[in-house]
Amino acid sequence: MINLSTETDLIRFIYGETSADEDQQIQQAILCNPELEEALSLLQIDTRILDRLLLNPSDQSANSILQYSLNYSPD
Repeated sequence: MINLSTETDLIRFIYGETSADEDQQIQQAILCNPELEEALSLLQIDTRILDRLLLNPSDQSANSILQYSLNYSPD
């Protein structure tokens, strides 16, 4: 039995990064544990929101970063 004490296992499950055996164990654990089911549901909502975020800096921010990097010299 895998340890489901971390959210990492549930996140791996959501993103399809678990093995078939792990999937089966996680699904069984969810059926037996309403708190785990709720945690999975909340993580699924969070991952959907995060997956929709677009991270595009403004032109001003991009230019500021480029200017900084042009003038940066490591010591």
